[in-house]
Amino acid sequence: MKKENGRGYLATGNSISILHFEYLLGVSTIRGIIKETREASWKCLLQTYMPAFSEEWWLNISEGFYIDIDFPNCIGAVDGKHILIQQPNASGSEFFNYKTFFSVVLLAIADSKCNFI
Repeated sequence: MKKENGRGYLATGNSISILHFEYLLGVSTIRGIIKETREASWKCLLQTYMPAFSEEWWLNISEGFYIDIDFPNCIGAVDGKHILIQQPNASGSEFFNYKTFFSVVLLAIADSKCNFI
């Protein structure tokens, strides 16, 4: 059996092994349901949350930076933040940062109106 690395699935946050016992379904059935649900969610939410960016869209963002804050030829402002986490098992110093705590880095790009893009 494939090791699951403690990942949780769907709304329960449980592993495939636990879902297998909770719903009295085979492991391969659970895997199929997870795959089908993930693909349907991606297909349904893709255009809403990750639309294809057109040239016009980028030009509008650039115009927003020029008009709103007098910053020409800019299509996004990038910033990052360390998000505090508990040390993952067997990770060693992989997530340990220069600020002396364990973290993952969240990077974001925003337009001139501070909307994430």
